[in-house]
Amino acid sequence: MEPAHPDDGYALGPSLRQHDLEELRLCWNGTEDPGLLLSKSIETSEYSFVISTEEDKVIHAVWGHGNWLSGNVRSGLAYVWLLADDNLFEKYGWAMTAYARRYIFPLLDELYGVYGNFVMSKNLVHCRWLLRSGFRRAAHSYINDEKFSLYLRYGNNYPHRRSANV
Repeated sequence: MEPAHPDDGYALGPSLRQHDLEELRLCWNGTEDPGLLLSKSIETSEYSFVISTEEDKVIHAVWGHGNWLSGNVRSGLAYVWLLADDNLFEKYGWAMTAYARRYIFPLLDELYGVYGNFVMSKNLVHCRWLLRSGFRRAAHSYINDEKFSLYLRYGNNYPHRRSANV
């Protein structure tokens, strides 16, 4: 995992999972180009990273996090997002999930009181992954007439942390 550069969006764009591509296009206006949309996501995130294989440096995902400053959520919440190719979950799903549970989510738990993301409800791979990673489905909303679910995870400084996460 390394910090992402906007050019990494162009590298991953053509191989995005179909539901991730749909989700990305619903959330950003102005273009259908997945590389440009991913680049925008990287540029607007406070922090963003690529997930790639060590042996051939193929980018399988881009993810980011930061403080949520606008949108359908209250201030004081943080966001986390992940967009990936099919190989991330098919070939590296267990390893990626173990790494996220062991290192990434505990780090984010220290940084944020509450964090999460809106995920297209039919993006079942990501919905299940978030639920298995200690997130809770908190609400539903519609973005461009498509149903999205808000998944939240409660950090260590959240008052009811012990009962919130698995």
